[in-house]
Amino acid sequence: MPFFPVQRAAVLAILLVAGCGFGGGDRQEVIDKLRTLGVTANPPLTEPSVAGQAPKTVELTIFAAMPLGQTATLTAFKDSAGASNGALILQESEITILPDPAVYTDYNGIRIYSAKARITIPIAAAFGKGAALPVLGAQLRYGLKIIGPSNSEQVIADIPVYPTGAPELKWQTPSIAITQPVDGATVAIKGGVDVKATVTNPTNEPIKIGWFVTAGQIANRRAAETSWSVKAQGTQTILVTIHGLNTRGFALKAITVTGN
Repeated sequence: MPFFPVQRAAVLAILLVAGCGFGGGDRQEVIDKLRTLGVTANPPLTEPSVAGQAPKTVELTIFAAMPLGQTATLTAFKDSAGASNGALILQESEITILPDPAVYTDYNGIRIYSAKARITIPIAAAFGKGAALPVLGAQLRYGLKIIGPSNSEQVIADIPVYPTGAPELKWQTPSIAITQPVDGATVAIKGGVDVKATVTNPTNEPIKIGWFVTAGQIANRRAAETSWSVKAQGTQTILVTIHGLNTRGFALKAITVTGN
């Protein structure tokens, strides 16, 4: 099934502070401090709430990576800089940090953190488009901040909101797997290790891949197939993430291997 044309897709905007896990500039393969990985939304795209009915909500799960033993806290904030794309900006009070405890998943050398928040979707008229959303939809902006022991990172992102029956509402979340090497494998580190990610992308959305490792360097951390140069023997963790460029698809996969 082809993905919807870009001009009909509400673009997800994610702005992160320096040092983020998938920013540009210096190499970012090694997790040496708190790094934001991405956010999932359930549902990923939504309709506006209807006046007089129970409001629609979207549950957000934010993911970050950090060194082992570290912890983090999630807070909400308003994007005071404003939205150049006309998004409706949520106030801090309109973003609820859920009481569910944060989840920490430990791999060798990397801790994956996740926490949840919930936003309430306004009625169509709140977006300033009249009583109904335009066929191109609208965007609802929220801000979240992850605070770690030595640094913090902000996430400013848009939830796409479409009229009832819009084809965009059929969008499906992409997923990713590491198919080379396999989880638990022993790899020969001399000369480098080939790594490969396999993406399942039902709606053919443009995507962005990011690799992370506990040691060494990835030759091209934005490529699905690349090589990993590592000299350290013993157990290592490989992590890959995927982001949809038109909507808010996000997924991650981590494996451990033994360098020999």
